[in-house]
Amino acid sequence: MTEANMNIYQKLAKIRKQVEVMKRDAKGFNYTYTTEESILAKVTVQMDKLHLSLIPSIFPDR
Repeated sequence: MTEANMNIYQKLAKIRKQVEVMKRDAKGFNYTYTTEESILAKVTVQMDKLHLSLIPSIFPDR
């Protein structure tokens, strides 16, 4: 199946398979975690290949 014929769920599954497990690279407040920058750096490369966009939005509390 070509990338043009894939639906969004198929594209997201392909990204999930391509992005390996990320190591925790930061510490704070007695936690170790992976930074948002590290996650986006790896995921964005794959998203660009499949022509997907990540559009953050903020919803007010209800």
